Amino acid sequence: MFGAGKELAYLPGRDRIVGKPRGGRGRQLIPETSAYMLSAPKAIARTQWWAICLVILATVLNSAAQVSFKFASGDFGFSLQGLLANWPFLLGLAIYIIAAVLLIISFSGGELSVLDPLQSASFIWTILAAWLILKEQISIPNIVGIAVIISGIVLLTSTHAGAGDEPS
Repeated sequence: MFGAGKELAYLPGRDRIVGKPRGGRGRQLIPETSAYMLSAPKAIARTQWWAICLVILATVLNSAAQVSFKFASGDFGFSLQGLLANWPFLLGLAIYIIAAVLLIISFSGGELSVLDPLQSASFIWTILAAWLILKEQISIPNIVGIAVIISGIVLLTSTHAGAGDEPS
């Protein structure tokens, strides 16, 4: 197969991966079973599990901040003194800052194209929190929307590594 001194490259527009010596001469096809393992899941393989977990935690915190802001909206005032006295507002702001720091840390652990779509999960957590905490109703369009979001996350994080995803 491939020995030392050879690297792998994806050829855009050709649905296959080839190997080439470092000197740039000649190309060999990798067997199809190996080609599949090296193409689609490459970006996911480069993304650490801890980074995915941090993004999911950040989305949960983002939703918690939204619920806190909902509670803050009852006593919301546009004066600085009113904002500083509104503890749900301050709590939501603190939670947002923590979530942002977690996102920044998580982005160092993987591909942005894998991690960023996961942020849309915050819509799911917010709908569930509104139902559980605020006693809001979940409608059929909400359920369909949740299914679409989950489908979109799966599609964006698992198949984006196609054409043009060449190793550097």
